[in-house]
Amino acid sequence: MPMLIAAMEQLLEWRPETIQSYCRALTAGLLAEARALGYTVEDEPWRGAHLFGLRVPPSVQLPRLAARLRERRIIVSLRGDAVRVAPNVYNDASDVAALAEVLREAVG
Repeated sequence: MPMLIAAMEQLLEWRPETIQSYCRALTAGLLAEARALGYTVEDEPWRGAHLFGLRVPPSVQLPRLAARLRERRIIVSLRGDAVRVAPNVYNDASDVAALAEVLREAVG
């Protein structure tokens, strides 16, 4: 129980709106590039900055994409024809760059 209390205190200190802002800034370039590559992304008012899906273009082979994500140790979830991404405070620009690289490879 003390660990749960400490976690909640940390979350309140960081503030959920600050975490959302961080995730939004961290993934802004990724989302723009994904759209340019043909991935479909929900408009900002309808998605969370900390959880969103990227629908893959029809040309992307999902098994190949999944394998490449595993190889790069990029932890996302494939749900149907979408890549579910859940960035958080422990992610940084290098994590987003790695994901962007795999998304580029998948359509390339």
